[in-house]
Order: sequence, then C-alpha cells, then structure tokens
Amino acid sequence: MVNGSGVPTAADSLGSQGSVVVSENVLFTVNAGSNTVVMFHIDPSDPTQLSIVGTPAASLGDFPISVTYSKELKTVCVLNGGAQAGVACFHADPVHGLQPVGNLRPLGDALHETTPPSGPPGSAAQIRFNPDSSALFVTTKGNAGSTPKQPGYILAWPVIGGRIQESPVTTQVADLYMDFGFAFLSQSSIFVSDPSFGASVLTIDTDLRVTEKVHTTVAGQKAICWAEYDANLDFAYGNDAGQNLIYTFSAGSGALTGSIPFTTNGTSSMAGAFDSTISGSYMYVLSGSPGLAVLDLSHGSQVQYLDLNSLGSRQGWMGMAHYDGGAPRQWFNGQ
Repeated sequence: MVNGSGVPTAADSLGSQGSVVVSENVLFTVNAGSNTVVMFHIDPSDPTQLSIVGTPAASLGDFPISVTYSKELKTVCVLNGGAQAGVACFHADPVHGLQPVGNLRPLGDALHETTPPSGPPGSAAQIRFNPDSSALFVTTKGNAGSTPKQPGYILAWPVIGGRIQESPVTTQVADLYMDFGFAFLSQSSIFVSDPSFGASVLTIDTDLRVTEKVHTTVAGQKAICWAEYDANLDFAYGNDAGQNLIYTFSAGSGALTGSIPFTTNGTSSMAGAFDSTISGSYMYVLSGSPGLAVLDLSHGSQVQYLDLNSLGSRQGWMGMAHYDGGAPRQWFNGQ
C-alpha cells in the first residue's frame, strides 16, 4: 500500500487485518506482490517447521490483503484489495492444497482502487467468516477526511447448502467512515474499529444487513485500526496504531472501560499497536517498533517486550496468528 504521495507505508504495508490465519495444523497467508494465497502444514512436533501444501494459488484478483478459513466448510477465502478487487474462495485440500471454488466475487461500489492500493482511506480492510460459517463478511474503508465524508461498506455473502453465494448483501452505516478491523462478539454482533473516532458495535439482522447499536468515541485515540475479542473475559480490544495503547471495551455495552499501555526498547521512532492475536487471555501485539509486546489481559498489564531488531527492517512485517497445538495429524493426511 502507498500513501497519498505514492510512497510505501512505513508499517502495515497491506492496510488490513487477517493477512495470516492458523487453524488446527494449517496456516494460510497472502502474497500481495505475486497475487497468490498459500496453504502450509504446521509440524506439531516442531511448529517452527512449515511445509507448503500444493502450490501457491492465484488469488483471482490484485493485491490480496486478508484471508479467512472455515474448518466447517474446509474453505479458504481471500480479499483482493487492488484494481481487480473482490473475493476468491478455495477448497483446502489436505494433499493438493488450495483448489478454486467459483470465480472472483466482485465488491461492486464498495471499492475503487489501484494496484498497489492507495490508502488507508478508500481501501479494503478485512475478510472473516461468522462464527457458524453461515456467512462471509468483508469490510472496506470509506474516507473520513473527504467532503462530504464517505462511509465505508460492510458486505456479507450468505452460505447456503455449504456454498458461498455469488452476490453480497451490502450495508453502509452512516457514521462509520473507516471500518477497519472487526471481530464477532456473537453470531449477531460485531465489534468494528474505526480510526476516525474509535469503535462501534453492530447488530447483524436476519437478512445479513447491519445496524449500529453502539457508537463509542474514544478521546485521545490516534488510529484505532485493529480489533480483537476475548470470549473468556468478554471484552473487546482496539489497537491504536498511533500510540502504544490497547483500548478495552465492554462487549456487552460497547462502552470504553480503559486502556493498556505498553513500552518498547526505545530504539525506534515508530510507535503504535498493529496486528495482534489473543491466546489464553494474553495478547501478542506487533508494535510499530521492530518487536512484540505481550499483554496480560486479565490484569491489564504488560509482561514482556520481545526485541526483534535482529530480524531487520520493520516495514515488511504484518499479520499475526498463534498456534495452540493444532489437531490430530490424521485430518491433515486425509484419513
């Protein structure tokens, strides 16, 4: 992704959430530069060892930026955010890898971009199946700085008989301008981050259209872009890309309940909380500096900062997922 001057962004070069996902013993990720999506097997005896399954699959569009997987459907879907934008889906075959299912599903008026995309305003954001895999959701950002302001879009494709339909249900929420990351609070409720004001809780109607239930303005926030939800604690979280803060929200009321600050080693001028993942009520956050902050969500405190300066430039780092031990290898072997 490039900024308004055509310069690649210093961090978060995809402008998205969900560029890598892990489910059981498989990992999926996007390759924006080659317009492909890839499936890997994780070795349970040594999770640092990844082996590609099949070959990289063409994303059917330009600049894939976010990926999601339904283990119920054994289906992977990817969001393309470039000039040829849209959603492509694949069967995740444990032997042959990703096999295309249908054609590219266009986004209609929800996105008009270049390759590489310019943003963050006006760019694609995230793709995710809902909890029971009965629908596939996508967010695209509007523009809070334009005159008049342009709301973003939320698109939902129904899944009927195990098949993702070709046409989405499209909604614009009037005061949701920069819909970025999102997390499902339940089957009928979504927590959405918006760097122009804070976060919202949306209700999903039976026809898959969404309405805003709670609009929470966060004073002092700079760019709440990534969204997480911890079901054990029943709290939602908004990561501020402009400063080292994670904001906490009540999942029930949508109200802001506080924030969790973190520190880095101070060797980088880049601040901010970017991609993250939650495991066992610990949040692992990719910081603006080259490192990883570990937060104890139960106590609202930082427990570690892992300095990753030795890995080189921070610019190309994006995506975050965790591996929790996976599933029996028999499934992956197709037995």
